[in-house]
Amino acid sequence: MDMGQQYGDHPNVMPVLDADPGGRWFIMPHANGSAADHLHRLRETTALRGLVEAACEGLRQPHADGWTHRDIKPANILHLQGRWVVADWGLGRRPRGQTSVPGRTRTGSGFGSEGFAAPELRSGNPRDATPATDIYSIGRLIGAILTGQPPETNIPLLPETGPWRDVAAKATHRAQDVDEFLRLLKDIP
Repeated sequence: MDMGQQYGDHPNVMPVLDADPGGRWFIMPHANGSAADHLHRLRETTALRGLVEAACEGLRQPHADGWTHRDIKPANILHLQGRWVVADWGLGRRPRGQTSVPGRTRTGSGFGSEGFAAPELRSGNPRDATPATDIYSIGRLIGAILTGQPPETNIPLLPETGPWRDVAAKATHRAQDVDEFLRLLKDIP
């Protein structure tokens, strides 16, 4: 809720139009599906590149401000009015010193979505999340889209061949921020 209101003017962040101060409900625009609903067309290089670049741009300012999404997956990248937006910051890590929702995160519990979550989220300390955590998940997203397979925790999921293989591998081996990750796309047509 806070994220959508704070960054909702960004073209690649899902806006929250209205919300209950207690967090019980919120209103956002109707999206035309998620990346999960558009998998077939996203296997085309230009379409996938557009999604990846949009996700990175949607994460850029929140990352700079100390936020981490912690749940990047196809269902949380939505198609809104012809563009891709990052949505559902419900598991997001707030900047250091700001309290997250009590009870939502706690040391010793797994966190994030199976197969997409970075190892630090599955290891029991979701507070260790950094921008690299979200970049890892984008690498897993690329692998899932191009192979058509759901990712499994701690098992590599890379396209067999092609320019995206190296990008997905380097993302899951820890590009530290969106700029470093976007430089990996230089060889993608």
